[in-house]
Amino acid sequence: MPPPLGQGPAPAPAFLSIIQHNCLGSWNVFLSLFESFKEATTYPLIVFLQDPPVNKAQLLSFNGFKSFFPPVRKSSVAAYVHMSFVST
Repeated sequence: MPPPLGQGPAPAPAFLSIIQHNCLGSWNVFLSLFESFKEATTYPLIVFLQDPPVNKAQLLSFNGFKSFFPPVRKSSVAAYVHMSFVST
């Protein structure tokens, strides 16, 4: 499993925020998207990704988010949910 990246999220917003993005299977696109959240004052609660990057049948992880994806070798979609939302 790839190691978690990033230093962790900013506080989650008090409202439901959802982002959808196509990563085109690129680690750089994934990292750019999630790293941009570090500069934001709040984080999205749910991030849906089309064509997320996969390594050895594992999605890349990011601190503060839990990933969900269909149990297939090469997932074409994934959801990353902010841990504060998962805990509710």
